[in-house]
Amino acid sequence: MADRNVCSNSINGNKNETFNFKNENSNPVTVQQNGTTTWPFTTGPNLTVPAKVGSTAGTLSVTLIGQSGTYQYVTVGCPADPRLVNPKTVIIT
Repeated sequence: MADRNVCSNSINGNKNETFNFKNENSNPVTVQQNGTTTWPFTTGPNLTVPAKVGSTAGTLSVTLIGQSGTYQYVTVGCPADPRLVNPKTVIIT
């Protein structure tokens, strides 16, 4: 299972693919639905990726939905101005 940085701008994945969101920040990061757009994950909406503890990144296992398409979500808690780093894109093939 691959790790993907929760604060990255985009994710490419396959239908029903499971991976770990990885958080290298000292605070938790919340993954939220972007308005009324389709939620791209099988759990949620609203997921919290735990903070990094010492040198160990926080992780949360998530699975992409089984429908191809381009989706969006937003994060709260990533470095930088949220208006500059959101929304984030998920491309499912």
